[in-house]
Amino acid sequence: MAYRTRAGKFSLGIENLLDKDYFTYYSQSARVSDEYYFQGRGRTVTLGYQLDF
Repeated sequence: MAYRTRAGKFSLGIENLLDKDYFTYYSQSARVSDEYYFQGRGRTVTLGYQLDF
């Protein structure tokens, strides 16, 4: 989500809100070695600010 003000734009993003375990497509298909078989990231929160000038 994003909110624009006179001073710029604030944004907030949440990925994997419920913190579920999952394996990405890349980790399952890229290689056969176990070192590339990894879980996706857990809950991730991103806060941003953009200033236009």
